[in-house]
Order: sequence, then structure tokens, then C-alpha cells
Amino acid sequence: MQLWVGALGAVVATLLVVLTGPAVARWASGVDVRLPVRVSAATAAVAGFVVGAQVGLEPALAAFLVLAVAAALLVGIDLRLHRLPDRLTGWSAVIGLIGLAVAAVVDGAWTSSGRAVLAGLAYLGTYLLLFLVVRSGLGAGDVKLAGTLGLHLGWLGWPTLVLGAFTGVLVGGLVSLALLVTRRANLQTRVPFGPSMIAGALVAIALGDPSAAPRLGW
Repeated sequence: MQLWVGALGAVVATLLVVLTGPAVARWASGVDVRLPVRVSAATAAVAGFVVGAQVGLEPALAAFLVLAVAAALLVGIDLRLHRLPDRLTGWSAVIGLIGLAVAAVVDGAWTSSGRAVLAGLAYLGTYLLLFLVVRSGLGAGDVKLAGTLGLHLGWLGWPTLVLGAFTGVLVGGLVSLALLVTRRANLQTRVPFGPSMIAGALVAIALGDPSAAPRLGW
């Protein structure tokens, strides 16, 4: 881990969220949403540090910092509106694809690039199937977020993707259980799942070994 790059990433992501977050949230959601700036800034700081420390000063870092900023804004919007705007999930995925493609060209990391695309499709497809079959507790925004997260997790390796997906579900279940136990929610209450998915992805990135996938060839 490169802690100094993590610290730099935290500062950059936090500044971007504080300075542009409210305007981007309004543009993305289409309404005058009151973004919880403190929550989004804290998420940006954590996300920026995690991706910076793990990815390091590599060409892929730019794409991961965009993800950190988008994730922080999505957490705030989902908590306020209980939805994940298409503009934000969509553009973060497009920018991620472009950024990781550029990184692949610069580093020759074509295996990582191909794996990232496959992982994004696999994660999106899994959530789409759950959305169509189960529906309860999942929204279309969660499906699209899965594609964006899967793209970046896949760049780091299949184990990171699996850990991120599992941890996201685990965090979501624990949050729902805590709300039920404290009577702050009931079985009919809709609990935003986007923040849990993002938390799971950050845990996976933090615990993952960026050098493992190239060594293992997967």
C-alpha cells in the first residue's frame, strides 16, 4: 500500500465533493436535492484514501478517483432520495471504461482491461437477474451501480470482485437487521442498498492485493 498516495487521493476526492458535490447532485438527480455534504465528504475521504493507497501512482488511479467521487455522491443522494440517478451511475461507468482503457494502453494491461469488462457485465447481470426475479429490496439503480463497481473491482482481480459483492450483501443485511432491532424500520421499510454496495466494494479494494491478479493470471 502507498499511504501517501492514499492521503493525496483522500484530499483530492474530498475537495471535489465539497466544491462540486451539491451542483453535480442537482444535475444528476434532476431535483434540488439537499446533499448531506458531511456524509458525502467523509465517504469521499475514505474512498479516495482506499483507492489511492491500493492502486498507487498508476495510470488506472484517475479512473478509481472518479469512482471514489461518484460513490460519495451516490451515497448522499441514495440516503436522501432512495434512488441512484442514471446520469451519475452511467457517466461514472463510461469514464471508468475510458480511464481503464487508457491505463491498459499505457501499461499494456490488456488482461486487466478485459477482466474488468467481464466483471462489470457479470456483476450487472447478477443484479439484473435478482432484480427481475426477487425485486424486493433492489432497484434499477442498484443494478446499474453493480456494473460500475464490477468494472473497477474486476480490474483488481476476480477475488476482489467476489469479496466486494459478498461484503456488500453482508453490510446491507447487517444494516437492515440493526434498523429492525432498534425499531427504526420495519419489514416494509425500504432501506437504501447503494451505500452498502459501495461499502462492500471499498472493503474489498482495501483488503485486496493489487499484485495478486497479474501473478495468478486472472
